[in-house]
Amino acid sequence: MSVPVWAARLSYELALRGMTAFVLAKLAGVSPATVSAALAGKNIAATSLKLMADALETIPVSDFMRRLIGPFSRWPGGDASLEPAGDDDG
Repeated sequence: MSVPVWAARLSYELALRGMTAFVLAKLAGVSPATVSAALAGKNIAATSLKLMADALETIPVSDFMRRLIGPFSRWPGGDASLEPAGDDDG
């Protein structure tokens, strides 16, 4: 099954962790092309998205990085109206 990816959010999560797309691909066990497709907002396999999410969750986000990058609502493509209540990252 193919699922859509919120590209801006994925880009934000990578930035919070100081992680490149290549490193995410390696940690998740998916191809760099899959991560690239996700960052372009294209649909990817649900299993690939799960692997990527699991890999991201293994890398902690420091409070300092959160302060440097700011909340998702201020990130390019970040729309605070789409955030679940109480999920302000700032």
